Amino acid sequence: MRIELLYFEGCRGSAKTVSILESAVAEEGIAAEIVTTTLGTDDRRVFPGSPTIRVDGEDLFPAQRRDETHALSCRIYASPEGPKDHPTEAMVRAALRERSW
Repeated sequence: MRIELLYFEGCRGSAKTVSILESAVAEEGIAAEIVTTTLGTDDRRVFPGSPTIRVDGEDLFPAQRRDETHALSCRIYASPEGPKDHPTEAMVRAALRERSW
């Protein structure tokens, strides 16, 4: 499994997301490579905001909208505790479990 974290410098949720990913992968015993990719203003990738987690090229938390464009903006995750600038560890674990079977 290849897990890629896309983010831009200054994104408040990215550091927390890396920590959550590393913890979830280790504690779930998932064989995965975690790659972090910093995006800049010249990058033209289409993604719904920073941080975005992709597993084998697919968004771990697919956005509801289909018309996303490249934007260096912060992504907001709907968590059980309310909006956050990163997914919770429980959210990541559940989504990774679904993908690892």
